[in-house]
This record gives sequence, structure tokens and C-alpha cells, in this order.
Amino acid sequence: MTVRYECKLDSELLKKAVTELNEPENNDERLEEIDKLRNRFLKEQQEFQLLRSDDAFILRFLRAKKFNQDKAFATLVNYHRKRSEIREVFDKVDDPQQVAHLLDRGGVVPIRQKAKDGSTVIISRIGVNWHEGVTMYDQMAVGIILLEYLLEDESVQINGITQINDYAQAGVHLLKMLSPTIMKRLSGVMTMRMHGENLTNVHEDVDPKGLPQFLAGTGPDLDVAGWKERLLSTVGHGERTDL
Repeated sequence: MTVRYECKLDSELLKKAVTELNEPENNDERLEEIDKLRNRFLKEQQEFQLLRSDDAFILRFLRAKKFNQDKAFATLVNYHRKRSEIREVFDKVDDPQQVAHLLDRGGVVPIRQKAKDGSTVIISRIGVNWHEGVTMYDQMAVGIILLEYLLEDESVQINGITQINDYAQAGVHLLKMLSPTIMKRLSGVMTMRMHGENLTNVHEDVDPKGLPQFLAGTGPDLDVAGWKERLLSTVGHGERTDL
């Protein structure tokens, strides 16, 4: 028997989902929206098999598009299309050991400190992972592996993600990899509530007590080894690769 989604959000998070994402407060109504999107995918498109049919998977697409059925459907189809077309990325997502050496470098790492709006903070050190033999597809795979892990958390789906971009180690070699063809292929692979920050105003949105020293903070260093262990042990096995 299929286990249906049961809302276990605390009152504050539920209120935010209702007011900002148009999520039904009543769980029966929420399940109706989930069923509507799932059934539409199964009925209207014949190109792809639904990777996961569970409520939690479908719900993420609804939240990403504020419960707009048409937009959520288009995003769900596009996700399946990109996953099918860009095997250079998703073969590595399915087998994270292929990019374990990049996880060691800590190019994209979350921190414990939340942004002031409640969003999860990711620090992206552009250029750290770029060296001879590394491709844009490798880098994209690392990012998707991390996002798949984070999006298992409903609070991340609702509060979103703040990405802090540090370009200190970016160089010309990075620009050479950002060809229009590659960027077009990679566009729209993952959908979530995300906004970026540069280093000039990052302290306005993230308490420096939780930021590492290289971001002028007084917090701990990045937990690169810890995140590598978590990602390699939980992503790339079974249905989790289909997030």
C-alpha cells in the first residue's frame, strides 16, 4: 500500500508555505494537487517514465512553482528531459564516486548558519574545482549531488537557498568552459527557490558569526570532509538519484 504524504511541518513553516508558496493548508487538498500533477504527467506525455511517483517527489515541483500546475508540469517534464539528454552529468550523479575527488576540494559547501530569511546557505568557491581534466559537466554534477541531498529537507524546499559566490580563484580557464552550447544544455536542470549573493553585501543577509574567515566571518571553517561523507553515503543509491 502506498504511503501518502502527511504534513509534519511546524506551524511557522506551514504558514510560510501557505502564504508564500500558495500551498494548501488542508492536507487532503494538498494531496489532490499532488495527484493532479502526477496524473497529468502520466497521461499527457509519453516520452519519459516518471522517475519517482511518491508524493514527496511531486510535491517539490509544486512548491518550486508556487503550486501553479502548468508551471510545475512544465518543470517536471523539463527535469526528466534534461536528465535523459545530459548523461555526461547524470551518470556522475548516479555514481558520485566519479567526482569524489572534486568533493574533496570543497568547491560547493553548505554551512550550518542560515540566512536571515531562513534559507540554507551554500558557499560556492568558483574556480576551486577547476583544473586540468575537469569539465563543466563534472562541476554541474557536484552541484546537483549537493542539491539533491538538500532538497530532501522540506524546510529547504520552503525557505529556499542562498548561494554565496566567491570568485577569488576563478580565472580565464573557467570562462573558456562556459560556452553558450554547454550553458544552454545545462539550463533548467534543477529548480528551487534560490538567490545569489556577492561578497560586498553578504553580511547583510548572513550573520558573519556563522561565516568562515575567508568571508570575513568569525565562524568555523567549511566542513568539506563531513559533507563529502554525507553525500557519498546518501546520494547515488536507489531512488535518491532521481530527485
